[in-house]
Amino acid sequence: MFYKGFLKATAGLALYLVWLNAIPLEGVLLPSWADSLHVYHFLSVHSAALFLCSRLSASFLNDVSRYAFPLLGVLSASLLVVTSHTAILFMVMGALAAPLVVGVMNALRAAPQPLFAAAIACVAGNLIPFSIYWLPVGLPLKVGGISVMMFLTGIWMQASDSLSTDRTESTASSPVLWVRPFLAVYLLFAVFYVTGGLMHGYISPALTEAGDTSRLYIFAYLAMLPLTVYVLKKSHDAAIYLAVILGIIAFSMVAFNSLLLLQIGMFASYASFGVFDLLVIALVIAPKRTLSEQFCMMGAMCGGIFLGSLIVTLFSPYLSFLIVVANVVLVLTLALFSHLKIQVLVHRQGNRGDEEPSSILAELLPKGLLKRISEKERAVLSHVVAGKTYKETAKLEGIAESTVKTYMQRLFQKFDCKNRKELLEKVYAYGASSEESPRVPKSMDLS
Repeated sequence: MFYKGFLKATAGLALYLVWLNAIPLEGVLLPSWADSLHVYHFLSVHSAALFLCSRLSASFLNDVSRYAFPLLGVLSASLLVVTSHTAILFMVMGALAAPLVVGVMNALRAAPQPLFAAAIACVAGNLIPFSIYWLPVGLPLKVGGISVMMFLTGIWMQASDSLSTDRTESTASSPVLWVRPFLAVYLLFAVFYVTGGLMHGYISPALTEAGDTSRLYIFAYLAMLPLTVYVLKKSHDAAIYLAVILGIIAFSMVAFNSLLLLQIGMFASYASFGVFDLLVIALVIAPKRTLSEQFCMMGAMCGGIFLGSLIVTLFSPYLSFLIVVANVVLVLTLALFSHLKIQVLVHRQGNRGDEEPSSILAELLPKGLLKRISEKERAVLSHVVAGKTYKETAKLEGIAESTVKTYMQRLFQKFDCKNRKELLEKVYAYGASSEESPRVPKSMDLS
């Protein structure tokens, strides 16, 4: 049963990535007559469809995701016979792929060791298209083979309900999704991929002009995947900072007119994408992630890729300046994300809004630790975890604000931390790791 669930989850994501790289995104196996702007037609519709899906019903999305794999297989095969107006085909692919990608993520979430499965799928999804490209067979056979695999895999996964969206909470009807803290998360995703796209669009032509057409840079991407799995198991923040640091290294190399430094920059750029791609997957498949959150995370990612590609095409003479601006914006966005993260952690959503703060604390902390905290300290901590200020806590408990601060100082000592932010992060860390607290409120856990 372990291997069956693991195989289905890995195969689903791997095949989706193979198709993505072979047909609409990288176009490794596209016929020569396919629209030269295929990536823009696909990404523009795909990113818009992802955000649109965040407002649609789960039952409708479930029905569409069941048939998306076979339909995409048919559309891909039709590229062999449709020689004009292929832009329409790519737009339809973009719309169909939106519910499919979250269906694939849901299958991944249900698998044992989902991060490990995702890493294997990313390796396969990037290596297989180029391996197929070099096979000594005709293009129709290559494209037809991928199309048949898409069709058969869709039938296989559909039979076991692997692509069902029922594993996640339904899309919320309230506008709470768009509050400021969550926008910081989506903005970070979008800005990172815009910046990465600009750097890739600048370095790649420079290397080509210097005679470097190697595809070995993809191995920097692949090499970062196992390391990222390890880092993600420790801290999602660490993965974010690792990706940004690698991106800044790539940016630094752009300033020098040296082939070796440009090559280092390209390796760093690919490595950065390897970390961030797996980070996005990890956040999308996190427990208790709503459909709205999943679609908006993927939409922000695809929107960033689309915008970055578009800027490279339209403003290529100004890329060196735009890269500087993009990196400054990325650092500022990261600072905004760090500042607002505590609000993301304590943000309340859905039917959890009526829940008592004390019950939240009981979910987060193991019983042994709760016994070490006095009743008054527990009451104060419950309100703070629920997002109350010291003044509001004092009013609710009928005590002075200075008394609240005294209790908080005691809690700082017991949790071995220095301030409120560190205290809350430690409380949530207990909730994420303790076997006695298997259900951490989704709105309190970015991961």
